[in-house]
Amino acid sequence: MDSAPKLWFCDVVESVGMFGVVMEFVEGRCVDDDKPHLPEKVLEPLRGAISVLHDVGLVHGDLRGPNVIVSEGSGGKHAMLLDFDWGGKEGDVFYPVDINMQLTWHDDVKPGTLNTTCSCLDVGLQLGKRKVKCLQ
Repeated sequence: MDSAPKLWFCDVVESVGMFGVVMEFVEGRCVDDDKPHLPEKVLEPLRGAISVLHDVGLVHGDLRGPNVIVSEGSGGKHAMLLDFDWGGKEGDVFYPVDINMQLTWHDDVKPGTLNTTCSCLDVGLQLGKRKVKCLQ
């Protein structure tokens, strides 16, 4: 199964001065940061997808519940990653200077700081609440 919706467009949009990302529509529900309770068979492929990104030196940038969608099909529940517009090559991408610091972030996340794998949240335990690396 796929770990993210099909990518239709990803490029700098001059009118807004940042990347724009357009992906296919996926029917499902976003994970609630306060009640993530996803079964292990849904979480394991998600961890695998994050591991693949990190293994090739890429970061997602915003691994919180609202950016994980869970759909249900004939094979049961399946999770996908959404919202890659803050992602990129580790060491080359930064968090926006106007990031909403009222949300729960890893301790390393600050406006305008470097986006690293260390600032990912642990999708497998308490998505959006744990302040540890994604794969610990």
